[in-house]
This record gives sequence, C-alpha cells and structure tokens, in this order.
Amino acid sequence: ITYSFIIFFLVYFLFVAFSLPMLTVLSLLGGALFGWMAVLLVVISGTLGCWIVFIAAKGFLYEYLSKRNNRYISSITTNFNKGPFTWLLSLKLFPFLPISVSNIIAGVLGMSSSIFLLATFLAFIPGTLIWVAFGKRIDRFITSDESISLSMFDNPNIYIPLMGLFLISTTSFVVKFLRIKKESNQ
Repeated sequence: ITYSFIIFFLVYFLFVAFSLPMLTVLSLLGGALFGWMAVLLVVISGTLGCWIVFIAAKGFLYEYLSKRNNRYISSITTNFNKGPFTWLLSLKLFPFLPISVSNIIAGVLGMSSSIFLLATFLAFIPGTLIWVAFGKRIDRFITSDESISLSMFDNPNIYIPLMGLFLISTTSFVVKFLRIKKESNQ
C-alpha cells in the first residue's frame, strides 16, 4: 500500500465526515490517479465517514428527540422503522439530497448501525463507479494527445453504472410504494 492510497482514503473520509462538498471532484481525482482501485477507496472511506455523522446524530439528536412526546416525530419514526434499509437506500440514491442529510435522518430516527452501514455501502457503489469511470477517462485525455470532447461519453463503463443506479433507485421506490399500498389496503 502506498502512502498516496492512505492519504486519499483519509482525505475522502474527512470530507465525508465533515460534510464538505467536494466528493464528486475527489471521486474524479481518485479515478484519474488510481483507476478502479479508487472505487474501493471511495466506497469504504465514504461509508466510514457517513457512519461518523450517523453516530453523532444518533448520540445527540436521537436521545433528545426520543424524550420528547411529539406525534409527528413518532409517526415518522414508526414509518421509517418498518423498512429502514429501503428508506435509507432511497434517500441515499436520491440525487438532490446531500449525503449528510440522509446520515442525520437515519441517526435521528434511531436506525441500527449494521443496517445503516450496509445501505450506505451499497448506495455508494453506483455513483462511485460513474465518477471513477469519468476520472479514468479524463486521465486518458491528460496522458495522451487527445482533446477532451463529447466522445468521452461513448464509454460503456459510464453507462453500465448509470443504468444500475437508475434500476436500484427505481426498484427501491417501487418496493416502498407497493409496501405502503399493501399496508393501506389491510
């Protein structure tokens, strides 16, 4: 293991843990520097960074909110805890929700660490594959005499993870919708 892997891992971990908004750039950089090895570095360091935020939210906010007798919060918690894995995976795959928000929501609602870690790990994979593939493609342009153009999007390594991301997010929403519909019919 070279020092560059360790430094990249720690930097990505810290950016996630402190909710700094440069994760896409770091994933691109990882792809350009380390190739597909960056997927492993980003997914593991990102999952651990999210877990730090989750633990902090669960430790501080969950205790505070669980002592309050609020019907609205109780209703959300009950609904969330019927399918926490699906809810968290859906939140993490929703493209416009900052990653730290889903970490805090899961902590506030008292999700278990094992479910949180599994859902976070799986949710990191599709987007990371896409950004690392772009990073690898950018690296190829930098090291060759080719100019950057729209032809960089002709790479199937970009579309396969994109389709996976679409299928996972769509499936999680459909499963949740069917579960809610089934419960309302009973």
